[in-house]
Amino acid sequence: YESNGMGPARFHLLSLALLVGAAFGCEEHRAEKCKLECRDSGRCTARGGKCVATGPDDCQRSRACETTGRCDLVGDDCRATAKSCANFSGCKTAGACGERNGVCAPTSNAHCASTENCPEEGMCSAVDGACVARGDDCKASDVCTRFSKCTAEDGKCGTYGPADCANGELCRLQGFCTFVRDH
Repeated sequence: YESNGMGPARFHLLSLALLVGAAFGCEEHRAEKCKLECRDSGRCTARGGKCVATGPDDCQRSRACETTGRCDLVGDDCRATAKSCANFSGCKTAGACGERNGVCAPTSNAHCASTENCPEEGMCSAVDGACVARGDDCKASDVCTRFSKCTAEDGKCGTYGPADCANGELCRLQGFCTFVRDH
């Protein structure tokens, strides 16, 4: 060891530093290889061969923040949280006010009730992260009173029998009161 000017203690420190550097890997913020992931999901830093999120500003500038509310840094990923979902634009429009699997989504019927699609289309029930029509949701909606779509089926309001026809303006004002099944 002495021939290269490194004593045993200095050699061991250098070896330890190299070992720690190899174990934790180097980071490169705004890495070129992460350009698309940075734009799409806020993962802008190359670390250990993959792209990860390392700053809340990267999350907030990403498309994932804009489209799914994944605006907060959680570990090394951008995810939705109760806070980000409450401020998410999709909260008002789509009821995406709660967090579900790391993205903003409707998690209660109250989230759906505040959207335009509840009174208009009967989409008032939160089911599997979406607002859908279920049960009696359609009966109080505009599509029932105007277009006789008063029964919920497959998450939407539709006309599925004679009782639906009688409930709408199409029957009362225009005489379209007979149910005819499409073939």
